[in-house]
Amino acid sequence: MVDAEHPPATLIDFVEGFAGHGRRTALIEYSPAGKRVLDYAALAERIGSAVSRLAGAGIGLRSTVALWGPNGTDWVVAYFALICRGALVVPLDHQSSAAALSGALDHASPDLILTTAEHRTELAATRPATRTLMIDELAAPRERDVLHDPDSPALREARASTSPDLAAALLYTSGTTGTPKAVPLTHRNLISNTLALCAADLIGADDRVLLPLPLHHTYPFTAGLMTALTLGATVIFPAGISGPEIAAAARDAQPTALLAVPRLCEAIWSSVWSTVERRGKWAARAFRALLAFCGSVRRLTGLRAGRWVFRSVHVTLGGHLEVIGCGGAHLDPNLARRLEALGWTVLTGYGLTETSPVLTFNDRTNSRLGSEGRPVRGVEVAIRYTDGVAPEKPTQRSEPGEIVARGPSVFRGYRGNDAATQAAFTADGWFRTGDLGFLDRAGYLHVVGRRKELIALADGKKVFPEDLEKIYAASQLIREVAILEHRGRLAALIVPNEAAILERGALREVALLREAIEDIGARLPPYQRLSG
Repeated sequence: MVDAEHPPATLIDFVEGFAGHGRRTALIEYSPAGKRVLDYAALAERIGSAVSRLAGAGIGLRSTVALWGPNGTDWVVAYFALICRGALVVPLDHQSSAAALSGALDHASPDLILTTAEHRTELAATRPATRTLMIDELAAPRERDVLHDPDSPALREARASTSPDLAAALLYTSGTTGTPKAVPLTHRNLISNTLALCAADLIGADDRVLLPLPLHHTYPFTAGLMTALTLGATVIFPAGISGPEIAAAARDAQPTALLAVPRLCEAIWSSVWSTVERRGKWAARAFRALLAFCGSVRRLTGLRAGRWVFRSVHVTLGGHLEVIGCGGAHLDPNLARRLEALGWTVLTGYGLTETSPVLTFNDRTNSRLGSEGRPVRGVEVAIRYTDGVAPEKPTQRSEPGEIVARGPSVFRGYRGNDAATQAAFTADGWFRTGDLGFLDRAGYLHVVGRRKELIALADGKKVFPEDLEKIYAASQLIREVAILEHRGRLAALIVPNEAAILERGALREVALLREAIEDIGARLPPYQRLSG
């Protein structure tokens, strides 16, 4: 539960609040070695022991430490122990190789890398001068607990020198395009976004959150881990990211909430539908009818009839899952509606690493599927057009503009890249997301594409290639299509569906494709038709 009168100002305050949750379960981890459970008191003790070990290793204020390992209790202990020493944490992708991370490691120049035995061996071969320490060795329980000793020099030094505006984490991102950039996020950035999500009622203190997403990303770290631990909820780490591993953790731990990305939501639906299809066409027809009925009941009354109608589906994920929070990319609203018809509440949002990350969110009481929700507490979102002017009031969709934002969760600039920082902000201090969208009359944000991906044609018309690619790819003769601009007009690179073309006459491949393209184009405005 968040103390409204005295909210945490830094992540050290946040960590010191763990012990107040006592014996409530904080973390449940599944791994090939078995199941590990830590309550909040034990988590605080482990972090305190790791703080002492880091102090003995010379890690303290202004140290930079990379954290390269899998999700789990040891990762959580290591991260927050580093925070309690005043260090700058650089979370790295556990699935990446040392070669793939070389750019980030060279740029961050860490004083120490906390990692696994496997990665340590890799580093010894590729970066022999790098100082390393095993994550599990750091996180192992020890006799001394400095978190319960407020006068401990190890904590007193960090607390006295840690301000809300001190960088806590350094993350590397390229967004959807470009070379990776270093994003420093401060204690204020991360705390403000966490408190805003707590206020949005995504979860409560009694929830159990299934978290399969890698914690080196800000979305699962802030929206999943930090929000849950702030409220005293439970975080569940499956043994891996495969369907069977996630389902096994869900059946045992019985989560009430799942933090997902669109691909995971698609996998859940595909698993359900493939099971239905195996039962034959009559079962499929009955399923569709029941799904449509439950969807109508949900839209008209708000009741989640699918919880009872599709009980067998819910049992596969533990039987208690109520909420699916989906971020990281746009979720197809049709897929969201199908999941809601099955009996779950689907909550979506929008944000970037640079914004810690959530800017807008569809909460339990104010949700509009297809949109990315309204701004979270403390955040302002606006639309800027090419002239830099924002409309006085939100308008219905006409011409989308660039989404800009400001607020306490927005970073201040890229590390060591003044040019990128200058380009990322407007003259009056708004962060330029690089995404295009609009705000509807109710204040919900709709994202329609990336500014860099927008094609401007010779006649001034503007086209989002992704939207058109979906239309052309609907043809049975086209397997893949990429739309681009050529001499002011639209052109495309097409990979044909050879099997479908073979059925209609392989010798007419070019003619068949041309006919399909012309047929689709006839139903589109002239400027959206492919040339040539």
